[in-house]
Amino acid sequence: MIFVVYYGMPMLFNDWFHTNIDGWNRMYFVIIALTVLFSAPVSEIMRSAYESIAKGQMEAGLMVGMTPFQTLYRIILPQAFVVALPNFANSVINLLKEGALTFTIGVVDMVAKAQMIVANNSGGYAWQTYCALALIYWVISLAIDKGVSQVEKSYQAKRKTIAV
Repeated sequence: MIFVVYYGMPMLFNDWFHTNIDGWNRMYFVIIALTVLFSAPVSEIMRSAYESIAKGQMEAGLMVGMTPFQTLYRIILPQAFVVALPNFANSVINLLKEGALTFTIGVVDMVAKAQMIVANNSGGYAWQTYCALALIYWVISLAIDKGVSQVEKSYQAKRKTIAV
């Protein structure tokens, strides 16, 4: 996807809009590619979370006088958010790992920087460098996981107090 966006978008913009975007920073292409790549799983996560909420919830909101938008915003989406949160966190961690592919078009990330450090040392300290990199990825993934767990516990606690 990164190659398609990086090499294909400038050609399409030149042909369709007569606009030259060859001078754009590579990071813009990375953001566009990862957004397109990330949007499909996230939309599927949100769709399945929305469909997991009982239809009676919408009917109950409408029966107490809420508009369909109010019912969606105040009743359906908060419940769907709790259902979608764990899968969304997994997608964010996958996006973090897929960010290493940006080096293929010349954007330097943590993996590329580690490869440069190893290359500058003629292959020396490779084991230590890659272990440090793995530790950094692990800490970031753990922080995302713990953060999502805290948010999930917070919503579960609110849900229990509302149900009582």
